[in-house]
Amino acid sequence: MASAVKLYRLAGPTGQWGEVMAGLALTRVVNMAGLLALGVLFWAIDMPQGAGRWVGVAMIGGIAALALAHSVMVSPAVNRIARNVLSARLFAWLQGKVFEKTRRLAATVVDSYQLYGDMVWTIAAIGLVRHALGIVSFVMVAHALDVQISFMTIAWVRVVLQAVMMLPISPRGEKMAKE
Repeated sequence: MASAVKLYRLAGPTGQWGEVMAGLALTRVVNMAGLLALGVLFWAIDMPQGAGRWVGVAMIGGIAALALAHSVMVSPAVNRIARNVLSARLFAWLQGKVFEKTRRLAATVVDSYQLYGDMVWTIAAIGLVRHALGIVSFVMVAHALDVQISFMTIAWVRVVLQAVMMLPISPRGEKMAKE
C-alpha cells in the first residue's frame, strides 16, 4: 500500500509513471538486497543450530532472486528478447491501445531503471546505515528488557522480521477485505 501511495504522490503531478515506478523498484531491490546481505553476514557469524540454519539459505536465495531481477531489468539483451516476443504473432490479440500503453510504460520503466543504476551504491549505503541503526535499536531494547540474546542473533532475526514484514500478506485473508 505504501508503494502505491508513493507512486501516486510522486508520479501523479508530473505524469512520469514509468520513471517513478523504476525509481521505486530500484530502491526496493537495492534496499532488500542490502538488508538480506546484512542478515547473511550476521547469520554466518552467529551460525545458529537447527531450523535457524535454513534461514540463511532462504536469505541467500532471496539475494540471488533480487540479483536476477536486477540483471533482467538492466539487460539490453533480455529487453530486446522481451520486445521481440511481445511483438510476435502469438500476442497479436493484445495489440491495441492498452497493449501499446503497457508496452511504452514497460519500456520507460526499463530505460529509467538503467539510468538510475549509477545511484545503486548511494542507495545501498543509505539503506545499510538505516538497517544498522535498526539492529542497534533492537539490541538496545533487548538489553533494556534484560533479554539475554547475542548481538549477532538479534541482528539476523531483525533482518528476517523486516523481510517478512515487507511481504504483502495478511494473516486474516479475505475477512479483512470484507470488514
